[in-house]
Amino acid sequence: MGKATGDIPIMLDRERMLRYDMNAYSEFETAAGETLFKFFGKYQGVPGHLLIQTIGVKNVRLLLWAGLIHEDPGLSIAKVGDLMDLAPGDGFGEKFNYIVEKFGEAYLASCGSEAKKKAQQLREEMEKEAAIAGTGTPFSGTPSPTLD
Repeated sequence: MGKATGDIPIMLDRERMLRYDMNAYSEFETAAGETLFKFFGKYQGVPGHLLIQTIGVKNVRLLLWAGLIHEDPGLSIAKVGDLMDLAPGDGFGEKFNYIVEKFGEAYLASCGSEAKKKAQQLREEMEKEAAIAGTGTPFSGTPSPTLD
């Protein structure tokens, strides 16, 4: 772990560290043109298994950029898009899901312990929703295997 907020490793062109601290969130707000709360408020109530499909590549790229610029202040948003193509996985879906998973880990690392408990409860609820809907895990975008 890095600072008090916690750094989470992510493999792109090399191992990089995602960090979501006040600077990262401030940079995100400046680039997005809206507050973090307003941004995430748009997705409140979206079922977990649909969240990845709803949030979009542009927004994930921006979130990833904000979490990486602490180690490379000159990193551009466009370059982060290139780095996303180097994430582990065989295709777009696997790469995108990997990045979203890592964002989730890094976000949780930046939260206090009470927020982490609530996030874990939310994740468990989302996994149940995904299982009921037959869409797989909330972040995988692939169907869950069924046991006959």
